[in-house]
Amino acid sequence: YFCAKCQEKRTTIKRLCIKKLPPLLCIQMKRFGFDWENNRALKFDDYFKFPLVLNMEPYTLDGVNKRESFVEHDDITDSTNNDSLINTATTSDSKSVPRSVSSTNMPTINYELIGIVIHSGQANAGHYYSFIKDIRRRQTNNTNQWYRFNDLTVEEIQLTEQMLEEECFGGTFRVQKDNNNSSEERTRFWNAYMLIYQCIEPSKLLPPPLPVSSSPNTTRSSRHLPGTAVRINRSNQRDSLSQLADLVVRSENSDLFKIEKPLIPSRVLACVKDENLEFLKNRDTYCDDYFQFIYKLSKICFDDMNIPYDMEIIETDNDETSYELCTKLALNFLFNTHLRTHRRLRKDNLQQWIQLLGRLFTKNSTSCTIFYELLFEKNDYGLKLYLLDCPIDDIRYIFEQICENILQATYFHILEKNQHIHETNINDNHETLIINIDNNLLLLMKKFIEQLINLLDKYVVEQIKHSQAYFQLIYSYMKINKNSINYLLELNIFTRLMNFLLGENIDTRRWNSGQAKEFGIIHEIIARLTLACNLNKDIFNEQNIELKNQMETYFYGHWANRYLKEICYAFQEISPSQLTCTVQLIEILALNNQSFSEQLIKIILQSIVQAHTNDLKSLFKFLSYILVSLLKEKFLFVCLLLSFLS
Repeated sequence: YFCAKCQEKRTTIKRLCIKKLPPLLCIQMKRFGFDWENNRALKFDDYFKFPLVLNMEPYTLDGVNKRESFVEHDDITDSTNNDSLINTATTSDSKSVPRSVSSTNMPTINYELIGIVIHSGQANAGHYYSFIKDIRRRQTNNTNQWYRFNDLTVEEIQLTEQMLEEECFGGTFRVQKDNNNSSEERTRFWNAYMLIYQCIEPSKLLPPPLPVSSSPNTTRSSRHLPGTAVRINRSNQRDSLSQLADLVVRSENSDLFKIEKPLIPSRVLACVKDENLEFLKNRDTYCDDYFQFIYKLSKICFDDMNIPYDMEIIETDNDETSYELCTKLALNFLFNTHLRTHRRLRKDNLQQWIQLLGRLFTKNSTSCTIFYELLFEKNDYGLKLYLLDCPIDDIRYIFEQICENILQATYFHILEKNQHIHETNINDNHETLIINIDNNLLLLMKKFIEQLINLLDKYVVEQIKHSQAYFQLIYSYMKINKNSINYLLELNIFTRLMNFLLGENIDTRRWNSGQAKEFGIIHEIIARLTLACNLNKDIFNEQNIELKNQMETYFYGHWANRYLKEICYAFQEISPSQLTCTVQLIEILALNNQSFSEQLIKIILQSIVQAHTNDLKSLFKFLSYILVSLLKEKFLFVCLLLSFLS
């Protein structure tokens, strides 16, 4: 170091000390570094031990000056009294040699450890968790109460010396091997990264009071002792800001101001309060007890309540209102809360909700209207959300069962009203009213089915993995009665399903084998629609002649080859038990149609040649079933000849 006074380089000690200690002391370990040669981050898992109680006084400016003054003063006294000290030590072994009177009474500023931040992992990847001490229990007997905060987990622990070393100090440890008696050394990659200490006696952090000087000579003599290090007392030279800070600390510790100051800012306190209220609301809402309460409240219109004798019974003439309220409560709770919860809360309760809604829909036609209106508030988004977009299979099938119940109940109410019209002689005004009610419910149901079928052109293709419940709902609606099939045919469902199944390219397959495994129900819908029309009978009127032409295009026209190949793929990928109606359709189409039968057998035989060994059994069963069904036909010999020649 170049000394400006001496004008030469002198040997110098450079050191760092703390001028003023804070109430809370945060120490960050130098656990991380960077390897500039290899261009990578490093973490140092070296062993480092730290105490539960840390005395910071030796590291302060006052502490360093005091120790230097004591050491230099002892050097002077030791040079004059060296012999007497040695003689004293030899004559009395039980007494220790006092270094200095003042050195044995060094002041302490102790900090206790109240928080540890642990890093577990490497420099580029790891996890942080912390140990926090409960400082609220200082006045009790249990002063060593700690908690481990690890993401969502908070657990109570006892931070002993052994646990402190195993969890926080780092270093290495030895593990006994299972195969022999040897052991191996491993590194503790979890260790302390930050330490939080709190001053035990905050009053010691205050500056000492200024002494009242009786004379200038006394002050001067007490300020400079002979042989001591030069120490500048800066208590009188502090700026006004430091004096103001000391005054505030003195006031707080002496309870000068009786107004209780909040521990945290009001803005933070309000935020914490809002989050706590939100947590309490969610905790009390998403629990099994609340779910059961809403369920019992929703079915109260079916229960015979035992009302205490001292309660007044209010007669109500309108039972419709109770069904409407119960339906609105059940539907809003189910769609806005129940179906959005964790599977643990949904596991055993959904079937009872389906049964309850089915009873409400069957009991009251207004309940059906409420469901349709609630669903139509978002246009077709409601059907798309619960049948296609929802990633949870259970919810999609639950919604499909609810829709199936509403469709069946709607037809039930329409038939019931129509029967009532025919059996009862009523005047024109009442009859018109009933018909209008039925027409309104019928229009709502038709709108529902129309929105359902419109999803097939675009959204079902995008969500093909989630489409099983969608097609199941169409299949369930189609089985209600003949009118439902007729309305589906009016919506051109046959051509839409064929386009969905086969695509626009007649030479290549649209869907792969993994996707087509779920298409058994599509084949069944097509088969049921075709069987209901009965192509072999000339029952089509002029309005449905176009539908007949479309069906013949796929069964007998240029799309027949592509469709029959898809049928053979279906028997390889889908269980034959799921294709019963499809087999019946193929059998009926093959009867009295030699060209279709020949084309069918050729395609089956081609599929047998190209199929995997595991798929041969299902194809041979399909071929044998077709051949057996053709035994009564005169062109059986030709078909058998084609099969054997192939």
